Amino acid sequence: MKKIIGRAVGIILAGIVLFVTIFASYQHLKMHGEAKQLRSEGYGNLVSVGDYSLNVYKCGKDNGDHRIVCLSGFLDGEAFLSWRGMTKEVEKNNELYFIDRAGYGLSEDTKNDMTVEYVVEDYRKALKNAGVQAPYILMGHSLGGIYSAYWESHYPDEIEGVVIWDGVPIYPIEKDQYSDWDFFPDWMHTAGKFGLIRAFIKTVCNEDDDEDGGTFALVDEGHREIAWGMIAKSMGSNACDSEEKLFGDNIRKTWDTLEKNDIPKVYVAATTYDIEYDSFDIYTPFVEKLGNCQMVELPGWHEIYLDKPKECSDILMNFMDQIQ
Repeated sequence: MKKIIGRAVGIILAGIVLFVTIFASYQHLKMHGEAKQLRSEGYGNLVSVGDYSLNVYKCGKDNGDHRIVCLSGFLDGEAFLSWRGMTKEVEKNNELYFIDRAGYGLSEDTKNDMTVEYVVEDYRKALKNAGVQAPYILMGHSLGGIYSAYWESHYPDEIEGVVIWDGVPIYPIEKDQYSDWDFFPDWMHTAGKFGLIRAFIKTVCNEDDDEDGGTFALVDEGHREIAWGMIAKSMGSNACDSEEKLFGDNIRKTWDTLEKNDIPKVYVAATTYDIEYDSFDIYTPFVEKLGNCQMVELPGWHEIYLDKPKECSDILMNFMDQIQ
């Protein structure tokens, strides 16, 4: 009986391993095909930053009024697709650069620690090696807000303006609070490496009430599956895993080294529809420490550029007019 049970368990385990192997291979082949499609459509432009390369996608008007550098949020490897509803008007008179961080989108992965200073240096090297000269307007969402704040504070001569879309609040976080920023268990990153997380990402993105693509309804249908695939790829990367583990450190380091300056800035705080916000005390110290920063409250999801693209576009256009 023990031999029969042991044999049955072995067969089941072998079947599971075989299924995971086949499914993972299929997912990796699918993502490879999607990346190939994006490159054929002109989205791919790998630029060396040392021992790996980052993808720098340029759109908009050549020699436009401003050079806008787009810094995506955590996991958002599809920013060059999902931000476009917000940026289409801005692209008419400005150059936009979407830089996929290591492990994101079409960029290569790295095992280096994704500290805030390391990531910002990657961005700067990618632009320099792509021949894109300063000054820049930084436009960061969520985690991209940390990188925007660190960049403009340490290299103010390179920056003419900063727009932060519902950025991670910068405050004097203590070590015992670091775990508050652990979003995903390690098994999810592991599952991402094996291509097993895509179905989960797709389900989450479809939870909203919008027609067709849920959260990503504004992404054209031909690229929606690819957008979900880019997020899944990001979750499985070493770089993204490192970013999550270093969230607390990067918040604290940015706060401790932030120098107030007169560079024009706007911070857009997204508010949910079902919660009344009496104040934004958590953001106030950050906004004040940035200096010359206007705060705007805009009802909507955290991915405010998807929820309110027209309103975000208007805020961005007005900001450009102010620094013109």
